[in-house]
Amino acid sequence: MSDKVKQANFRLPLQYVDMIDKYSSDNGVTKAVAIEHALDALYSSGLNSSADVEDTSRKISELEEKLRDALTIKDSLEKEKRGLQKLIDEAGSADDSELRDALRRAEDAEAARDDAESRARFAMEEKDASLAELNKAKGDLSDALSRLDDLEKALQEAEAKVTKLERELDEAKKAGDCERELEQAQKELADLRRALADNESARAELERKLRLAAEDSSSKDERISSLKDQLSAANATTAAAKATAESVKAIALDPDVPSDENSQRALTMLNMLTEVMGAFQQQVADARAIGEQEGRAAVKNEMDVMVKKAHNEGYEEALEYIDSRVTDAHSLGAREERAKIANMRFFQRLHYLRVHVA
Repeated sequence: MSDKVKQANFRLPLQYVDMIDKYSSDNGVTKAVAIEHALDALYSSGLNSSADVEDTSRKISELEEKLRDALTIKDSLEKEKRGLQKLIDEAGSADDSELRDALRRAEDAEAARDDAESRARFAMEEKDASLAELNKAKGDLSDALSRLDDLEKALQEAEAKVTKLERELDEAKKAGDCERELEQAQKELADLRRALADNESARAELERKLRLAAEDSSSKDERISSLKDQLSAANATTAAAKATAESVKAIALDPDVPSDENSQRALTMLNMLTEVMGAFQQQVADARAIGEQEGRAAVKNEMDVMVKKAHNEGYEEALEYIDSRVTDAHSLGAREERAKIANMRFFQRLHYLRVHVA
């Protein structure tokens, strides 16, 4: 017995076992062959809907009616045959023609009986095939219902995925659908960074100049100290020269001293005074230059402080401006995209989300 027959025999209800036994005994075949015939009829049938099930049920009802009619005809023919046989037995000495007529009627009745039996057997086979088709149709219908349940579950899962994709799209649009605004903000940020780099370079140059000025200031401080010393010496020399001049003014020319000697002394005093005044004027000019340099250094320090303050304030304002632009573009893009998706139909929205999120 094949595996197919074993599985079919295991799955058959008890109400079909008697039908299989009757079919096998009527046709002189084994139960395995009868089950294989039923399975072949089951596999070859194409019933897959409730309409086919109704047609099969109607066919089974018609075949049952035909089977009952055939059995009725068979019973009537057997009764007629028995009656004819009885007549033949009673009319043993009757005429040969009557006997031949009776035999012919008996043979006709027997042929009619055989024909009725064959029709009944064919009707039984059709009934079994129809029952098998009906069972297959019921199985197909249950499979279709289970597939329908699976499809409903898959549809619910797809709707859940669509909801998840919509949520992911909203999150993705919050970070990625404002490209023009973001590019503009990035350009502005790059410009500000270049401006900041220029300011940094200018600041470095100013710091370098400030260091040089500080070095010059230290050297000039030393020079000022030396000049102060020289000024003190010059002041002392000037005081001595003034005292000498006063003494010269107070002393009258000695008429006994030769005029050449008096002239030499006067020229010496004048040269001394000239040198002292020149040194004094040079010290005054150097002190004025040092004061101007110190004034320029003070103004430069004030300018550096102002530039640094403007630099920091401009950088902070630029960052605040860029953050506000990016935030506004972010929220605007998210609102527009949600409104656009909300106006779509379900499957259009599903296709749109699959394309753009991927």
